[in-house]
Amino acid sequence: MKEWNWVDLPNIDQHEGNFYPLNWGEWQFNDNLTLSHKKALYYEVDLELMSMQEMLDWLIQVGYKTWCTKEDLGDLVFAFDDIFEVQSQIRKVKNKESMKIKKYYLERSKQHEV
Repeated sequence: MKEWNWVDLPNIDQHEGNFYPLNWGEWQFNDNLTLSHKKALYYEVDLELMSMQEMLDWLIQVGYKTWCTKEDLGDLVFAFDDIFEVQSQIRKVKNKESMKIKKYYLERSKQHEV
């Protein structure tokens, strides 16, 4: 398990006594429910209605990008786990059912809608 240092996560939200990272390495959570990578302009991972199969597909696709390092890919895994709580959902999600985004991230995106 990766050890996070508060210096490594300068962009953290605190809500109801919990801390929520908004950055994982070069990956950034956006209020339109996407993740974007600082080195890959216009490349966004859509988090809405994501299934386990789509998550795996994203990991494979991103892993083949020339700009993607092993650390970038690992950070994407941690981002998915923080946002979806993958370990707790893995047995609950049926074949093509969408995973649930943590309530905090959904509420945050609604607060910033234009």
